[in-house]
Amino acid sequence: FVVITGAVGVLLWLRPEPCEIEWRLLGEGIDVPAVVPGFAHEALMKAGLIGDPLYRFNELDSWPSLANWTFESNFTCRGLLRFDFIDTAAVVRVNGVPRQSLSAFVPFFVRVNGRTNLRVEIESALSYSERQAKKYPYTVPMSHYHNTWDDDGGGNFSGTPNYRNFIRKPASDFGWDWGPALVPSGIGEVRFVDCEQDLVVLV
Repeated sequence: FVVITGAVGVLLWLRPEPCEIEWRLLGEGIDVPAVVPGFAHEALMKAGLIGDPLYRFNELDSWPSLANWTFESNFTCRGLLRFDFIDTAAVVRVNGVPRQSLSAFVPFFVRVNGRTNLRVEIESALSYSERQAKKYPYTVPMSHYHNTWDDDGGGNFSGTPNYRNFIRKPASDFGWDWGPALVPSGIGEVRFVDCEQDLVVLV
């Protein structure tokens, strides 16, 4: 707290300390600890459920990219919670009340007030972008890269299209000449940007 003295008395500013938020990753019958900021692949690797996706051909073990993942936390605190990003198409539930986040490039804010169940339910970017593309009235061209989702292994690009131009997510997540096509789901840094304040004036 902060005490400010003046001619009319003392102002006592009580500011609760932001609480620690512990996360779990849920989905595909899995319930494991998760670290935020972080991605589903990281939590799965730490739990021993997948190998290092950057090692040799582990990128081809693609089931984590096709799954929907939920980051969940239970805590008690008051304040405005800022997500640097949510990657990507997600429903954020605060004590069951839903809001939607559809861009990995825009910060997301929620206010919590005491005991809180916080769920960030992230749909697979592959299924979300494909659904959005099929809703569109005409085909939107996209560039092709040699990667897990688009290349048939022989450079003929007859594999599964990734429709990355229909989701607000880094295009490199779908594969690039220098990186893997992991299409991760995850959350950026989460922090309180303010807290509820109790002001007491003593005169």
